[in-house]
Amino acid sequence: MMFGKKVIALCLSQINDDVSHDYIMNLSKFFEERDWRLFVYATCTDLYWNTPEDRGEASVFSLINYDVTDAVIIMDEKIKSRDTIDAIRKNCGERDISVIFAGGIEPNYRSLEFDFEEGFALVIRHVMEYHGVTDLHMIAGQKGNDFSEKRIEVFKRELEKKGITFSEDMLSYGDFWSVPTENAVKKLIAENRLPKAFICANDTMAISVCGVLAEHNIRVPDDIIVTGFDGIESIKFSVPKITSCLCSYEDMARETAKVLDRIFEGYKGPVRELITPRVIISESCGCRCAETINTSLYLNDVNNRFFLFQEESYAFNTIATRAQICETVEELAQKFNRGQYFYNTVCVLKPECIDESADPRSVCVKNFSEEKLFLLFDTDYEPYYKPQYFSSSEIFPKIKWVIEKKVPLIFFAINFLENPLGYVCFHFNDFDLSNYCKMPQTINALNSAIGSYRNMRYQHYLNTRIEEMYKSDALTGLYNRNGFIKEYDKIIEECTDGLTVILADLDDLKYINDTYGHGEGDVAIRAVALALKACCPDEAVCARFGGDEMIAVINGEYSGDIKGDIDRYLESYTASSGKPYKVSASVGIYKARPEETGDFKEILKKSDKLMYMDKAKKKLKGRS
Repeated sequence: MMFGKKVIALCLSQINDDVSHDYIMNLSKFFEERDWRLFVYATCTDLYWNTPEDRGEASVFSLINYDVTDAVIIMDEKIKSRDTIDAIRKNCGERDISVIFAGGIEPNYRSLEFDFEEGFALVIRHVMEYHGVTDLHMIAGQKGNDFSEKRIEVFKRELEKKGITFSEDMLSYGDFWSVPTENAVKKLIAENRLPKAFICANDTMAISVCGVLAEHNIRVPDDIIVTGFDGIESIKFSVPKITSCLCSYEDMARETAKVLDRIFEGYKGPVRELITPRVIISESCGCRCAETINTSLYLNDVNNRFFLFQEESYAFNTIATRAQICETVEELAQKFNRGQYFYNTVCVLKPECIDESADPRSVCVKNFSEEKLFLLFDTDYEPYYKPQYFSSSEIFPKIKWVIEKKVPLIFFAINFLENPLGYVCFHFNDFDLSNYCKMPQTINALNSAIGSYRNMRYQHYLNTRIEEMYKSDALTGLYNRNGFIKEYDKIIEECTDGLTVILADLDDLKYINDTYGHGEGDVAIRAVALALKACCPDEAVCARFGGDEMIAVINGEYSGDIKGDIDRYLESYTASSGKPYKVSASVGIYKARPEETGDFKEILKKSDKLMYMDKAKKKLKGRS
């Protein structure tokens, strides 16, 4: 439960088709009567091919929070990946959460399915008993297809009940599609073997049969009756309208809610509910059509949706393209968070997606188990965008407010090149089909935009790192000569009070190299570099200018005792390092006037002269 409400998770694919839309809409209706909440976890494809992209999409199911989920519904006819279904079942089994399979029978699980055989039988009986026609010919689907073979058996059985012996010349195959059906009917016409009624295994074939008969001036239903099966939308607009059989997802949703009632009341046993499809009586059998359709309004709606789809596709592509050049995650969010194309939408990212140093190719965590997630945008937020981290147990900020709306929460994974990047939650205020059709477009746009943004920011990160490597000295970590010259140009642009230039040179490098090896010489060079960096102010630009020669430039006149600080730093280093040699440096400090800053070579020469004077003093002192 969440906030005192039972939560039921629905797992499916292809949310934009009529079946998914009808089931969600009707489940929501029956759940609202019971004050339950529906969380939908969806993929754009049915996961049949198990491609890397499929696996990235399937990561949405790892988002299910089983701690707050009271039951799970799986539409297994919509999810073709058995591995995905098995993983969901396993997670539910470990937590004693009830699983219901909608649309298919799963042994040892609670299942609801349509009684396709009884529905098909009802259509055949209507033709034979109500219309008195027994000269039937069946157009089946594909040979060997389970649905087709079962409907053939029903056809044989219903004939037998009427004392009619089935023969093979009463059966043709249309492969559930138009062209094979048309060829089968033309063959019967050519052979003068037309029946009094065609019984088709689906509606597409029934419409095709009517088309061929019309071409040959054979009237339906006056000369021949035609029936279909499935109850697809097209049969309402065919000429004539097709008598068929509807698998009602309103009925499926109603029965699902009733099964959940029993489960929540404590029932532990198995359930197998067979839902009888509804016969659609219409014109192709000679009956009057009960439903009146305003064709003009319907076509106008389809037309509007088509042009809206084109407009939105262009807009989404533009947004995804522009997202690639965003320099910050805030800028990226604004691409989605404003305008008419995103509403009632929340987008959440995994933390590594906003870390431009994370390699998009290797970061491939398959779930959303991180303790913290990142809100990219929430179109209902006031102000519009409020970037923030939040606990993954919340799912997203403001979820309590969304749950109070009593609308389904529909989740999709955002993924790019198999990597789960985050997820989107849609919580539309109504069941407008155009919103459901838009969801895959939105997900594709986000996949492309966020994935490309990550790639571009990572490329920027690599370029920055390469540039840093190009201008930095690997041994000391200071700027190298090239890097220093670029930084010096920036300093003199802002310089008004002259410069303080410090030149430090390691003493006795040759002795250290010859006696203890070049590795120890490198250790001593690094020690002097660290001493220079530590003893100069933070704004100083420090560089390794030669083999053992370090330079620092400070904007303005610096009055600190840098030379003394370097001496003390290196004395402390020598005392604590345990090295058999002393590390010291000769230092020259030159304070250049503003008019001198344009001639760096001259400044360097004067600093170098002062450094050698310091080195000579040390040698003289050593002899004495």
